[in-house]
Amino acid sequence: MKRVFFTLIALVVLVATSAAQSKMDEADAAFEKEQYNKALELYMQCASEGDSLAMNRVGYMYLNGHGTDKNPEEAFRYFKMSAEAGCSKGQYNLAILYEDGEGVEADMVQAFEWYRKAADNGNENAISRIGLAYYSGEMGETDIAKAIKYFKAAAEKGNGGSAYALGLIYEFGEGVETNIEEAAKWYSQAAGQGIVDAQEKMGVLSLFGVGMPADTDKAIEWYGLAMMQGSTSAMFRLGMIYETDFFGKHNPEKAFEYYSLAITSGNRDAVLRVAKMYLQGNGVDKNVEKALEIYTDASAQDFPEAQIELALLYLGDEDVPTDTEKAYELLCKAAGQGNLDAMYHLGIMHQYGEVGNIDIDMDKAIEYYRCAAENGQTESQRKLGEIYLGNDSTEANFTEALKWFTMAAEGGDNVAMLIAGKMHMVDDATLHNDTLALEWLSKSAHDGNSTAMFELGKCYNSGIIVEKDTEEAIRWFTLAAENGCGEANYHLFEHYIDIEKIDEAMAWLEKGVAAQDAYSMYAMGMYSLQSGEPEKGVELLQKAAEQGDDDAMRELARCYLAGNGVEENMEKAMEYLTMSASYGDIEAMYILGVYRVMGEGVERDVETGISLLTLLAEEGHTQAQYVLGVIYIDDEYVEPDFAKAIHWLKKAAEAGNADAQTKLGRCYEEGIGVLKNVNDAIYWYRKASYQNHEQATEYLENLEEY
Repeated sequence: MKRVFFTLIALVVLVATSAAQSKMDEADAAFEKEQYNKALELYMQCASEGDSLAMNRVGYMYLNGHGTDKNPEEAFRYFKMSAEAGCSKGQYNLAILYEDGEGVEADMVQAFEWYRKAADNGNENAISRIGLAYYSGEMGETDIAKAIKYFKAAAEKGNGGSAYALGLIYEFGEGVETNIEEAAKWYSQAAGQGIVDAQEKMGVLSLFGVGMPADTDKAIEWYGLAMMQGSTSAMFRLGMIYETDFFGKHNPEKAFEYYSLAITSGNRDAVLRVAKMYLQGNGVDKNVEKALEIYTDASAQDFPEAQIELALLYLGDEDVPTDTEKAYELLCKAAGQGNLDAMYHLGIMHQYGEVGNIDIDMDKAIEYYRCAAENGQTESQRKLGEIYLGNDSTEANFTEALKWFTMAAEGGDNVAMLIAGKMHMVDDATLHNDTLALEWLSKSAHDGNSTAMFELGKCYNSGIIVEKDTEEAIRWFTLAAENGCGEANYHLFEHYIDIEKIDEAMAWLEKGVAAQDAYSMYAMGMYSLQSGEPEKGVELLQKAAEQGDDDAMRELARCYLAGNGVEENMEKAMEYLTMSASYGDIEAMYILGVYRVMGEGVERDVETGISLLTLLAEEGHTQAQYVLGVIYIDDEYVEPDFAKAIHWLKKAAEAGNADAQTKLGRCYEEGIGVLKNVNDAIYWYRKASYQNHEQATEYLENLEEY
């Protein structure tokens, strides 16, 4: 009898439950068809019968005004009923109202109490929200470990937002070690669950092979999914994939289509790309007028990037008439919107006077640069550094220059890193810092700056700012050469010559010549002259001279003097000597000085010649000292001055110049400018004879015979 009774009760409950579920299903169907009045009526009937999920849905309809006027207070009442009845969705929605202060006074304590209850009941959104609270510190403490725990729990329940959050944490190493593979795993899960940002992330990672093998097709697939959800940035990136040939999908026509689609969805960056494609005739017929129209329309809508690009076209594009006034006006509009790049370009215009008839205004340039630089624009920071190094209109201020170069370096400018590093190497107590010099040079080198690699090679080669380390020097020189620094090839050539590895040395020299490095072309030119290929030697020396290599200019002068590889041409020789001397080449100045005094190939100018030779002599050039000594004794165009002659001959002789020692010995033997003294004559002859000076040896033998 009892069994029959309980069976009847069970049947009644099942029938009642089935009827209630049927009513809920009917309500859900009405809601899906947007028959909100009917849905609300049915949900309220179910709620009155104690259905906690129906109470939640009634709350939702009051909150959003479906089938009734919006009524947050009534929504709160129903959510609370649902929550207290144990419905996790009701608990979660109640927490949101407490957090947002909608329908009830905001109360974060109550909000998180209900988030926790919903989380304990397995609500994935509530679990994710608690994870976010631990991540952001909203619960009084930032605890990434707990955030990860909650995000993982939510993600495992299918919460895409939590999976995306985990991707960000592992990508950027927030509270954990950076792990791009782990980040990619979570991004992939989130992307598969429809999170647009995650789909875009997967597009980037797949495209560049970060955390996974590079796969352009997969990237296109991910961006396509994001685009299907309306992502304009995905449309734009698809355009970029097809515009460039870097990814093996070069199809400018398709790129144009994606950019155009992005424009219709409001993507401003795509506007610039489409304008550029019209300008270049890339993926569409070239149409400069259309490009200008697009730039002009975008500029009129206060799009600063369009204003800058249009301004740069007016400043110097072969297809667009130059109009510096329009350019200046556009840049001013962009700068007025706070665009730092526009301020930088205005600085350029004022620094170099590229504004119609406006003169150079360095103060105005510095004002624009400073405004941009103080807001983090690295190009302006570097410009200020360059200005404060000193120029015709600005006094040098090395401390100020280093400050701006350092700011640009900290902003990632590897040229500024290089300059900051070199400034810390100078012999100045306020600037010199070996540690910072090495730090900035290393950062610049590791960022791919080949000149910084070369400078590090020189440091290790000479033991400046670091201990001397030839092996490390060669490593950096090799890296510099492989990354396009031509001069590094020459240093490698010198190294392998020193250790007598001639084949390797010549291989590096040839690479330097191919890279058009002046030092390498000079060295190869000299090698060619000495190995019987004078025409090739002259050609290489000329190329090096064109790059300002003063050694090459001097040697070219010698070629023209001797007719080696070229026809003898004294005028050309003097031209190259003068050029080399203007660069400070000591030997060129010496040769030029001698020829000026002698009047060979040039108009005789004894005063200029002696001035050049005296300048060199005072700097310790022993051959110039010797020649001055001879001139002041023997030259018919110069009034004899034995005191000066003996002064310079002694300087040169004491420095080991054998010609001067011989001439000074002759002076002592014959009493020219000094008292005759055979012993002193023998002393200087012997000095020169020890250096195998033939004339000194002959004089010495004659004296000793006598």
